[in-house]
Amino acid sequence: MIESVEKIHNEYTILLYTIEWLITAIFTIEYISRILLEEETSTYLLSVFGIVDLLTIIPSYLSIFITGAQGFMIIRALRLLRVFRILKLNRNSQKSKLIIVAIKSSKDKIFLFLYAVVMIVMLAGTTMYLIEGSTHGFKNIPTSIYWALCIITTFHIENIYPSTTIGLTVESLLKVLAHIIVAVPTGIVTATILNNLRKNTNPLYCPNCHKRGHESDASHCKFCGEDLIEKYELEEQTSN
Repeated sequence: MIESVEKIHNEYTILLYTIEWLITAIFTIEYISRILLEEETSTYLLSVFGIVDLLTIIPSYLSIFITGAQGFMIIRALRLLRVFRILKLNRNSQKSKLIIVAIKSSKDKIFLFLYAVVMIVMLAGTTMYLIEGSTHGFKNIPTSIYWALCIITTFHIENIYPSTTIGLTVESLLKVLAHIIVAVPTGIVTATILNNLRKNTNPLYCPNCHKRGHESDASHCKFCGEDLIEKYELEEQTSN
């Protein structure tokens, strides 16, 4: 990325070239080591991270055989896939797992919401075609649907615009919908995360009134005064 700046490239060509091949050598050694040390080599080679590791070293070696900076820059853009190596750390992160579980738990609600949005966009596009016609750019229904999609994604098309009162009203409603599209899925996932946190982070349980929601350092139930037990103790008592 730095090398693409012409001034820096001209002044530090040798330094950048040296660093480039040093990094490539390190990644090559790592890639070969993983192939030799993995119990199932084919599984690693065909995995997402195996492909990413391969793509991080290919551009440098291709530069030996391919001349022409313009075409080569496109290939070198694949180096940005190195960033995804961070995901190896996220796989072991409890926070990332919590988000992934929340998204999976909310997928049905999110799907229904997106389905409703698609239907609204199609209805709005069809309506605008019937109201405005081809005079203001709504020459057919697919074009009108594309206009509606651009409106809810906050883009603007210069050659397509409503002029009637009803058309302007539809456009205003779509612009309001654009904010809802961002807010609703976020709210769904957030609510699921909070619900999972309430269930999992505090294991305290009252065996008398069967209520939860106690403080993490509490020893007695705030509703009835009974001694609290933890979730795993309740499971042991139930199994016994």
